[in-house]
Amino acid sequence: LQHQLEGHVALEASVLKVAPSNEGFEVSYTKNGSCKKITAKKVISTLPANVLASTFPFLDTSLKTAIDAIEHAPMLLLYLGYNKTQIGQEQNGFGYLIPQQEKQPYLGGIWTSAIFPEVAPAGKSLFTLFVGGVNNKAAIANPEEAIAKAKTAFEKHMQINGKPGFQSHYIVKRAIPQFNLGYYKLMAQMDAVETQYPGLKISGNWRTGVAIGDCVAGNLQ
Repeated sequence: LQHQLEGHVALEASVLKVAPSNEGFEVSYTKNGSCKKITAKKVISTLPANVLASTFPFLDTSLKTAIDAIEHAPMLLLYLGYNKTQIGQEQNGFGYLIPQQEKQPYLGGIWTSAIFPEVAPAGKSLFTLFVGGVNNKAAIANPEEAIAKAKTAFEKHMQINGKPGFQSHYIVKRAIPQFNLGYYKLMAQMDAVETQYPGLKISGNWRTGVAIGDCVAGNLQ
């Protein structure tokens, strides 16, 4: 994408503010320590909900309050790498999600290197596990214990012998937006904003759905 948009993209820039103008929208941003502005007929935002209010100050105060109040579940991403000879379970798919009634210490796993072989060295397998979520918020409060439980269960499910040769984790405190009762009212308000300001598209996982496919589809509408 970077090469295809050569000369028409500003990387490593931080957007400060978006404001309506006679020509569409004025976007203020910083890049390499300098403040700059551009005018755009269309603006597509996929910002997280918690920074939307400061970036779009022209939004109604009550609407910004409602956006800031969106509940987000935390998530601990656990990355594990093993020799393929250690793994008894065949990796012939995307991965799996675990139903809540199974009461497992993690939500599911992606067979990362089965989907993208280039992310792991030859003879190795890389996995991504999801730990936490709305029903296990305590996981990020004690990550070492959460990681140990998830790893033990995962190795049992995947029939893995021995310890991982690679292990890392990353915590996202505001990971998964929760579409709680009455959420449709907020979405209707956002639709009204886009109607009021033609050329503005506010997207992201809190609007279109958590899955990448949902986010892409939401921007194609």
